[in-house]
Amino acid sequence: MNKKVVWIVVTVLGVIPIAGLGAWVSLASSEQQPSTVQEQPEPEVAQDLDLEPEFPVVAAGPRPPGEWKWSELRGGECLRNFSSAFEESYAVVLCSAGHEAEFVRATVLDEDPTASYPGHAWVRREAAALCESWPLSELNDAERYDDLYVVPSYSLGEEAWARGDRLAGCFVFRDGGGYIDGRIVR
Repeated sequence: MNKKVVWIVVTVLGVIPIAGLGAWVSLASSEQQPSTVQEQPEPEVAQDLDLEPEFPVVAAGPRPPGEWKWSELRGGECLRNFSSAFEESYAVVLCSAGHEAEFVRATVLDEDPTASYPGHAWVRREAAALCESWPLSELNDAERYDDLYVVPSYSLGEEAWARGDRLAGCFVFRDGGGYIDGRIVR
């Protein structure tokens, strides 16, 4: 036999038992020592505490010029770029400037913190009733326009209701999309 082959056989036969011994020692020592990886406590899930709803203060009056979320309007705001009564936000402008709509007659539908959500149909009906009972004494020179419309807008959903977002109001705008000069609603 060649010396080279003998050395390869001896090396291979010697390495296998040494590798096995090393693996056995490694496993034995890891079983005896406690694990250094500690279990992390699970983060506490925030409890949904029954928080009191926060109702908008409609008596605070109209918001100053700027971009406002619908739920932040209080009634008496004049709006630029009006396209729908159910937008997320509106650009409030001075009423002395030409504007496309006014948000008026805002009210909180129910300020009882324990009141359960009455459903979409009830909210829609109450908002519509608010806008349909329009006294002409609240209008300033409305006869200037023959295309005025009044449409309701309101918050929807049980989550919004639970937060106190129970606002309903009316938008007054021109059907033709034209501008309103000055405040149309007192």
